[in-house]
Amino acid sequence: MRLRSLNAVAAAGSAVIMLGGCGGGGGGQAAPAVVIPTQVASVSARPAAPTPTVDVTSETYESAKSFVGHYVDLVNYAYRTGDARPMRSQSLAECVACSRYSTSVSDVFSSGGHFEKYAMEVTDLAAPGRAGTEVQTVMVTLDYDGLVWVDNAGKRRSVDKPASDVRLFFRLQHAGDGWRVAGIDSGAVT
Repeated sequence: MRLRSLNAVAAAGSAVIMLGGCGGGGGGQAAPAVVIPTQVASVSARPAAPTPTVDVTSETYESAKSFVGHYVDLVNYAYRTGDARPMRSQSLAECVACSRYSTSVSDVFSSGGHFEKYAMEVTDLAAPGRAGTEVQTVMVTLDYDGLVWVDNAGKRRSVDKPASDVRLFFRLQHAGDGWRVAGIDSGAVT
């Protein structure tokens, strides 16, 4: 299952309006076409936040697993764009790791920096929890690129090295309208 978020690519073109007119008099030749270039609409520097493509709201194993894949997309989006709001909206206040992710993103981007390299790629999801409950634990196996922070002066700092086959346990709580992350741990959660 590949849920890697990719950088959005925007392209802009120019619009051309062709205006033609008739020459004066009866049956004369048409005036030459006039080409008027228009301003290209500003392209947003920030792509839209990822949206789930499958059910992430039901109290089922599959929904919980899909939600975690979507949440990883939101983490990648936050580190790529500096917009941690979508990630925070899917996290409960008790999630310490979620708060750290959000604070890291906010601190770096508010100081004029950015993350040059960061992407988590889910390679496996398993939900060993109980069917039909409001609480699920999803074991995630993922690979991630090294985390490189670039400050506002352009200095690069390697914060984390690339890793493969990393296992994390996402503790989820169903909030009526869908799942929320209550915690992210590197050890088994009961």
